Amino acid sequence: MDIFHVIIDTSILTRTPFRSGGFDRLLLRVQQGLIKLYIPHIVVEERRSQLLSEYSKHAEAVKAALQQMQRGHMAMLLEGLPAVECVVPTREEVDRNSRSVFQRYLADNRVNVLPFTFDHASKALERYMLGAPPFNPNESRTGERKHIPDSWILEAALEIKMKPGRHCVLVDDARFESALKNAEFEVFKDLDTLDSEIETATAVVPILGINPAPPSSSQPAPLNKLRGVAFKDVDVIVLGINEALSNPSKEKLFGTLADMGIERTIAEHEARTLVLSGVLTDTGSHLVPTNTELARSAASEQVVIDLLLRVI
Repeated sequence: MDIFHVIIDTSILTRTPFRSGGFDRLLLRVQQGLIKLYIPHIVVEERRSQLLSEYSKHAEAVKAALQQMQRGHMAMLLEGLPAVECVVPTREEVDRNSRSVFQRYLADNRVNVLPFTFDHASKALERYMLGAPPFNPNESRTGERKHIPDSWILEAALEIKMKPGRHCVLVDDARFESALKNAEFEVFKDLDTLDSEIETATAVVPILGINPAPPSSSQPAPLNKLRGVAFKDVDVIVLGINEALSNPSKEKLFGTLADMGIERTIAEHEARTLVLSGVLTDTGSHLVPTNTELARSAASEQVVIDLLLRVI
């Protein structure tokens, strides 16, 4: 299965914000190892600044209401309590705090932030001067300036095209959609449509009716090849990585294995097999080895050590 590389535009984040049900569903796909999620730095800052402006409006309204109460007949009730300035954080305080909160949230959920580089700026400026997509050469330069952020996002997105897999952009902007399609991205206007496509692409192919195999002059495949190379050493890897990471939560274990290149569905399958065979105990949130010596032996296997060195 080709992994989905998914880039999000500001037009989607404004209606599907962080910590919403829709965005959480997208993060679940990341945890399942089905997609890699990217947000250009300019998109993060656009959305953060939008929220900061909304906060400022609400904060000013709250301050005005509190100041009115302090001057009115309720003033006595507020004597000795913190001043309005202490109750409502300033825009500068919220600005500083939001930067660290956003950074932590995205890192914790394995969302890749595409940096805005000098090379991106240079190429975006060249697009603007030439009237190349997403710009319209038949429109005035003054009006076209509003599309400069889109050209920055496009340049950052183009670097993802070098990665193997499917390259998708979540965007709801007709002009920008056209530029992205011209660059051979798959464009989705909403999360539901993308999620359906991921579901279809990752669905198990149904088993067809059994028909007699045509005669073949070649030798049959050896029985030890029945499981396929994708399963090779995965049971040892699951047991060894679990031990090396001191029995982390199952979510962290399978997420780490996915980062190491182990397909999550196969890792989960092998973990269930180890539980059925009595090698691991499933507590619901963790996998605990029943034989510590066996687990330590797996952790010292070269295939496990090589994987650990890859993420150091």
